This record gives sequence, C-alpha cells and structure tokens, in this order.
Amino acid sequence: MTIGPDISDFSIDQVKEALNEVRHPVDVAVWSIDNYFNFGSIVRTSHNFLVRNIYAVDVPNYYRRADMGARKFETITKLTLDDFLVMMDTRNVVAFEKRHDLNTQDLRTFTWPETPILFFGSEKTGVPDSVLKKAKATVSIPMFGLHNDHNVSIACGIGLYDYVNKHR
Repeated sequence: MTIGPDISDFSIDQVKEALNEVRHPVDVAVWSIDNYFNFGSIVRTSHNFLVRNIYAVDVPNYYRRADMGARKFETITKLTLDDFLVMMDTRNVVAFEKRHDLNTQDLRTFTWPETPILFFGSEKTGVPDSVLKKAKATVSIPMFGLHNDHNVSIACGIGLYDYVNKHR
C-alpha cells in the first residue's frame, strides 16, 4: 500500500526535492551485478525505502524497465571499485555476504551503524575481498531452504526492510 499525495501536478524535480526531506539516512551500493534486471529491481526497491543514494559500482548498464520509473526520483551514481574503496574511508559500509567461511553477523540481531551504505556484491562472486577488509561489518541473512543464497535484489529488500524496521 502506498501512502502519499497526488503528485501528478508536480515536476520530477519538485517531487525529488520533497522526497529528499523524508529520505532515510541509508545508501545502497551494488558491485558488478551480472543480471541487469536485478539492478533495476534494486533501484525500485531502494526508491520504495527512500534511500539517499544508489551507487552502481562497476555496473555498466541495467534494464531500465525493471525499475518501473523509479530512477527519475533517485540519485544513481556510477563508480569504479577503486573510487568506492576511497569513499569507504569516511563511510560505514555494511557488506552482505553469503560465504560460509566468513565470520558474519546475523542480520536479525545486527545493530546498524549511523548512515550506513548497504553493499551487495556480484551474484557469481559475492563481495570483493577489498570491500570486506574495509567494511564496518559483514552480515548474513539466515536461510532455511535448500539454496545457499538469496537473489541480490531480494537480499537488498530484506536488508533495507531490516534497517527501516529498526529505525522507525
């Protein structure tokens, strides 16, 4: 259910300006995503949770129809991994990783740092080690079925829901 005013008489810039006043202090970063539909879905989900910024780290393109028009209301910044690693020096990055050899924190009991960037890696290779080394925390989402990972856009939705749920 969407709760909000009728915006049909406002320009996109006016809508963006109004949304900026109520955005949550959280950003999303996605690295080297292979499925362009998934990135579009992440843009849509990020809009639905009103994140401040979306960082496309080494993401060359995406399937725009998957975002259902949400991109026009969002700030999407393309970065290289090297540029993102520099930015990490001043930000609280929380990496979402599925690898069982890592000591991760369970999302259900995780305490969020201030103004985090939720970082999601490639569907094939996960989060790069260079990001894991610099991350404020590495979290995992518990799973109960036979598969050992979530779709990256689903993981993003779960992470954003957890953040907003614990901060509203």
